[in-house]
Amino acid sequence: MGLRQTAILLLVAAAAGLIIGWLWNGALWGERYAELGRDHAQRLADQQAASADVISRTLLRERDLHNQFEEHEQNAQAEKERLARDLADSNAVARRMREKLDDISGRVGADTGTAAECEAARSTAGVLADMHARLDEATGVYAATADRSRIAGSVCEAAYDAARHSSAN
Repeated sequence: MGLRQTAILLLVAAAAGLIIGWLWNGALWGERYAELGRDHAQRLADQQAASADVISRTLLRERDLHNQFEEHEQNAQAEKERLARDLADSNAVARRMREKLDDISGRVGADTGTAAECEAARSTAGVLADMHARLDEATGVYAATADRSRIAGSVCEAAYDAARHSSAN
């Protein structure tokens, strides 16, 4: 065997070793890349599951808060309706009282007493009736405003407490 044949044989052996090493290295890295791909896919799946869980819990909490707010709104509406009925009853009583004062004022005017006494009584009864009507009207306005403010405040407090309690959980 000559030098030339030995050199060719060494060259072929080196090339074969290089090719075998390259294939072996590729197989090792291919397995490593496949393992990294599986790890990445698992992490993505875990992240998506965690995100879905957070979104689900958030939506449940939001729905719960919405339901509590709706309940407070319904309670407030029922309270407003009750107060409106009470106001209507109060206005009916005030109207009857004005009618009685007007009746008394009319009877005082029909009295056959002295003219000075009748005039003073008529004047006093008229002033009292007018003052009572104005006070009753103002009282109704103030009471209605205070009731609306109290109801709105209690609904707001209840909604805030529900939201704060929900966020603490």
